[in-house]
Amino acid sequence: MTTYFKAVLKLLAFGLDARFEELSKLAPQPETRVFLSAHSRTPWSEVGPYRGIHIMRDPRDIIVSSYHYHLWTNELWAHIPDENGQTYQEKLQAVDKTEGLFMTIRHFIFFNREILETWDLDDPNILEVSYDDLMGDQRDAVYSEMFNFLGLQGQEHELGVRLMRLFEAGKRSKVSATKTNEGAHIRSSRSGQWKDELEPEHVAYIEQELGHVLEKFGYARTPVTGSSGAI
Repeated sequence: MTTYFKAVLKLLAFGLDARFEELSKLAPQPETRVFLSAHSRTPWSEVGPYRGIHIMRDPRDIIVSSYHYHLWTNELWAHIPDENGQTYQEKLQAVDKTEGLFMTIRHFIFFNREILETWDLDDPNILEVSYDDLMGDQRDAVYSEMFNFLGLQGQEHELGVRLMRLFEAGKRSKVSATKTNEGAHIRSSRSGQWKDELEPEHVAYIEQELGHVLEKFGYARTPVTGSSGAI
């Protein structure tokens, strides 16, 4: 999604003759009209008037995707040695898939639990869009709704919709679900992958720690039997 929307928004900003920024935790510059907040940590009180789109995917699918991606990513943070001289990627590659997924779950919880727990679903200036809807058969209607919400009309609205179609994530994710190296950023767009990849112990631990988050964003818990959920 980050790669997808960065491509769309950069070209949209160019077409609007507007300044684009990709941010992590900071507010955009005053002259910025279009920005991407990849980790949903924008300090909204510092932004001023805004309209935004928030994309939410099942955290369990994000965890599975992150596990495979972090096995080979070239992102700098994954290659910085810790106090023992070992990088996150080296630690992930040194363990089997079961433990690697537990590592990824703990990493996800550490960096994302607070933002998910405190996210305001009732902000009238943010349109909540489900990943499933964005990737579904009715996605053209979702594209139109998104740019209507952002206040784009006429040619500007059409530009946004056409860019979404051009970089459509569904077209860009036809990579085999087993391909986790060779620089393939996109694996698969399919929802519910976690059901095939997570073990009952993983699911139990996620629901123990993030069950309230799943429910908040409309994702059903899955009953798990025969597992204590201990790690």
